Amino acid sequence: MENNGYKEKLEEIQKAVAGLEEPLKSKAIDKLLENVFNPTGSPRLERQLKKERTSKLKKVQSKRNESIKEDEENDKKMFETINRTEYPKIHKLETNLQRALYVLKIMKDKNYDGLNPSQIQAILTDIFGIKSNIAAISMALINDKYHTVKEKVSYNGTAANKYKIMKAGEDYIEQKILEIHNRSGLKAETSNTKRESINVSR
Repeated sequence: MENNGYKEKLEEIQKAVAGLEEPLKSKAIDKLLENVFNPTGSPRLERQLKKERTSKLKKVQSKRNESIKEDEENDKKMFETINRTEYPKIHKLETNLQRALYVLKIMKDKNYDGLNPSQIQAILTDIFGIKSNIAAISMALINDKYHTVKEKVSYNGTAANKYKIMKAGEDYIEQKILEIHNRSGLKAETSNTKRESINVSR
């Protein structure tokens, strides 16, 4: 089968150069044979192309590694600005969207305007000890149409979605935190009243 293929190609070449005079005919045949049986060119050219591709890949990988290292260092500095004891109410929030918005609000107050889901997940898990996953956070933010704005950024050498909290998002999460505060205050007041009642009855 392979020999038949070669024969067909040779016949096509012969037809293509029919009518040409020497030495033009021989040169045309050599060129056509090279294109048909070695489409990438001579072995030397092929080695050169491979070398160039390898060099480009190394440069791309090196640039990506530098980007990853830079992002990791920036994240570390950012995480160090968070004192988890200042935000106890985050543990009372009920949904992935609420927790993500609260993290975005916390970091915006620290002049970090916008985070990607990976950064939000790291803050929730590593700093606040709240079990979370990137997919759930991403889905919550993608489906949210009112509280955040999304933009494409480069993160760890690849494309990522960065979310910034809007005024509507700040108002929403502040209201949720206020509700938690009021519920906690009501419980504390109720508990104190019960203790006072017990003491009086004694």
